[in-house]
Amino acid sequence: SYSILFFILLQCSRIHSFDITFQSFHRNVNLEVFWHGVDEEVHLGSLEAGSSMSLSDVGEGHQFLLKNPETGVIVTKIAREKHPFFVLHPQSDEGSPIHVSCKLQRSTADVINIEIYPEWSPRGAARFLELVTNKFFD
Repeated sequence: SYSILFFILLQCSRIHSFDITFQSFHRNVNLEVFWHGVDEEVHLGSLEAGSSMSLSDVGEGHQFLLKNPETGVIVTKIAREKHPFFVLHPQSDEGSPIHVSCKLQRSTADVINIEIYPEWSPRGAARFLELVTNKFFD
């Protein structure tokens, strides 16, 4: 009986949850966030334009839908413990870069074009886009 109890405790200890964060760079558009189950969708709230939403006690493989009520576009994100941070930008589709152009001050014609791939470093991409949005480099 002790071995059965130990086995049950061991199995339960393998099931754990983690936190995930969605960072929105949409302007003037709130996204509706849903947890997507096998037979149901649960509305978790609105992700305000330009803000972030953190969710606790998320399990590996949980699926989330982010709906843009203006366009009807739905973005699906799957929770992974190794990648718990998602950048949401109106310019980007999954796997495609976000383009940022910077004009150099001392030159009239020189422009630096930057491609940001949020999948490579979501937190780094979010921080850089936050700085660009807040005109830190102007």
